[in-house]
Amino acid sequence: MSLFVKIDGCGLWQKMFLWYNQTKGFITLQQGQKAGEVATVEPIKCSLAGLEYQLYYKRVKRMNLRVRRDASVMVSVPYGTSQQEVERFMAQHLGWIIAAKQKQKQIQPADTLPSAEECMKLFQPISDAFYPQFSHVLPQPPQLVVKPMVSRWGVCYPAKKRITLASQLALQPRQAVEYVILHEYCHFIHPHHQPPFWKLVEEKMPDYKARRALLTLSHG
Repeated sequence: MSLFVKIDGCGLWQKMFLWYNQTKGFITLQQGQKAGEVATVEPIKCSLAGLEYQLYYKRVKRMNLRVRRDASVMVSVPYGTSQQEVERFMAQHLGWIIAAKQKQKQIQPADTLPSAEECMKLFQPISDAFYPQFSHVLPQPPQLVVKPMVSRWGVCYPAKKRITLASQLALQPRQAVEYVILHEYCHFIHPHHQPPFWKLVEEKMPDYKARRALLTLSHG
């Protein structure tokens, strides 16, 4: 079994091992299979151990599991895959499916989150306050981008001089917000999580561990 975790840049990740497509809103698990030939337009409704799912035959090379925003389950398989193979695949990943469904149910709907403008009113002043400490590696303040994210509070793109922050972060304690933003700033110097990175974080924010713990407590 192959479990894919989507990673862009140097991000601050929670303990989550599911690949989440933020744009389309589904969690995906993929396993290798033979190449397919044709695709079904309408799904086949199936059930296994009380778990309902939609089955699609597609032009794909492997079996793909997806849990959508509404926690419904779909599986796409190569043409010619037998029902027995599908059921075996589903049974093998039943635990993963349950975890993914629970994760989707915990996701806060985007329309209940603060707007990007509201988030920037909080994030930008904090970023501006930290910038002078990093001006020797940043000729100008980094661009801040805000969007809903599930598995990260923030992510730094050193090459692009950009920090992306989760809309959900605006709902966290200010001390925790400051920690996340500083954390991402430190990646402009150390684009990894090796000891030198954490040493820098501690130098800039001696109480960072206590601030980081606020994120864990407030996010469950």
